[in-house]
Order: sequence, then C-alpha cells, then structure tokens
Amino acid sequence: MKFPIYELRGDRRTRFPVIGFSDSRFDAHSYFVGRSEARQWRPRKVILTSGKSYPLRDQVGGSLGAPFVSERFRRVMESVCGKHAEFLPVLGPKKKQFFVFNVITIIDCLDLKRSQLGFLPKFVFDNTKVCPVPVFKVPHDHTVIFVTEPFIAAAREHHLTGIDFEYPHLMRIVLTETVVPGFPT
Repeated sequence: MKFPIYELRGDRRTRFPVIGFSDSRFDAHSYFVGRSEARQWRPRKVILTSGKSYPLRDQVGGSLGAPFVSERFRRVMESVCGKHAEFLPVLGPKKKQFFVFNVITIIDCLDLKRSQLGFLPKFVFDNTKVCPVPVFKVPHDHTVIFVTEPFIAAAREHHLTGIDFEYPHLMRIVLTETVVPGFPT
C-alpha cells in the first residue's frame, strides 16, 4: 500500500530566530538518532543564536534531525505522534517552554537502488516496506524527519507556524497554500 510521505522542514520563506544549545561541548549529533533519550535527558539551556528580533514560531531550527518546538506544537502533536516521538524539555529562550522533537521510530523503507544518499540526497521509498506511521526516520540518514498525512493534517488544522513539508526532492508542500495539486485538503 502506498502512503504519501513528506519531509518535515523549517519554513524558509520568512525570517526567523535560530535556537541552539548554549553549551558548545554538548554533541547533539550523538543524540537524536532514532532512539529514546527520555531516561537520561536533563533539560539543557538553549539560546537565541540569531534573529533575536523575530517572533518565535512553533518549530524553530535546531540540531539536525531534532528541531526545537513550542509547547503548543507538543500539545498538538503528542497524541498524533504517540510512541513514535518524544518531546524533551529545554530551558529558555525568552522564558517560553520549548522542547527537542526527538523522532524515535526508524523504518528501513528506502529503495536503495533508486535513492541517492549523502550530499543533496534523494529519497525513494519502497512502498512494500512503508508503514502507516505519522512520523519516522530512516536508518541511512538520522538528520531527516519524514511525516505522513495525519501529522500534516494536525499541523494544518492547528495552524502551526515555522513548518514546511517537502515531497522528497520533487515537490514542495507549503502550509499557507490552500490548494496543492495531488494533496488532499
């Protein structure tokens, strides 16, 4: 069965603040690789690294493969994502509650013969291996988050900000558009 799959991206059409971990010794690349971090997680301080005058959105860029998300994003997506993701609290910025959105479900569903991995990857999915989950990563690239229609529908219904959906390197899906060819509205 075929499930439409999109890449979760940050909205790049508008200027936005960038959040990062304040401790430069924290190696975010060793975390957020498709496994739960909740047991050993201790809230870490984050700071605005640029764009301080811009309003914070529901999703703000962060560590590759684990964006920072607002309390509002967490409330909307916690029930949608279920056991496939966790929300790890961070401290700050601007006295607002933010979380690391850590996707913990990995599905080995790429058609490796047709996919291109590495710089400027192209992801082609093997439809016989894809499961109907709202959010997941693939074992070959933990920095990319993939989402399906339940996730997109919730984001659109609740008007979450700072989010884009991109069909993996073929077509962009943008939340602010009202009609997208081939995408149910």
